[in-house]
Amino acid sequence: MVKREKYLEKLRNLRDFNLIKVITGIRRAGKSTLIKQFQEELLVSGVKAKNIIYLNLEELENAPLLNAYVLNDYIMKMVDKKQKNYVFLDEIQMVSEFERLVDSLFVKDFIDLYITGSNAYFLSSDLATLLTGRYIEIPVMPFSFAEFVSGYECNTFDDTFDHTFGKSKIEIFTDYLTYGGFPAVLNLLNAGKVNDIKNYLSSVYKNNIRKRYYETE
Repeated sequence: MVKREKYLEKLRNLRDFNLIKVITGIRRAGKSTLIKQFQEELLVSGVKAKNIIYLNLEELENAPLLNAYVLNDYIMKMVDKKQKNYVFLDEIQMVSEFERLVDSLFVKDFIDLYITGSNAYFLSSDLATLLTGRYIEIPVMPFSFAEFVSGYECNTFDDTFDHTFGKSKIEIFTDYLTYGGFPAVLNLLNAGKVNDIKNYLSSVYKNNIRKRYYETE
């Protein structure tokens, strides 16, 4: 797993700061993986597992919680009001009236709140208006080339690398230019499934760009 150090550093610096951490970005850029990496760091730092609440709101088992009032009651039953609780709501836009939920959780001094969602949903919502001055956005991009290289299974690189054992950095850079930096692309490359990358990228395009375009027409 590629460690998203650039973004983790931002989350570390903002930990316990009185702002909602809004993690945005195109789908499949790695937002969910990022917040899971940060949760692992919280545990290492001494935060108890019971004080970390994570909900992926795209999961079917969480469908009953996709109402702001229901989800608020659920979270309030889980938190320990005498300790700091770290609440992570993944794909928050799935919740109806999520802006009101976020505002309500923010005013609780025992909650440090992190939410994720795609840019398109946030830009079309009332989030910015309702939460002016209360949140900070952390835009997450697909892998940089340095991250892409770090995630390649062949970890020893040189421009004159023996191709019998792996790829040179020049060849990996060509892959990066050709296919881009989505985490799943790297996984497919590492698995030797190069022929599946085109289909994957086509599905990403349909769901991230074409679908959003027609929804706004």
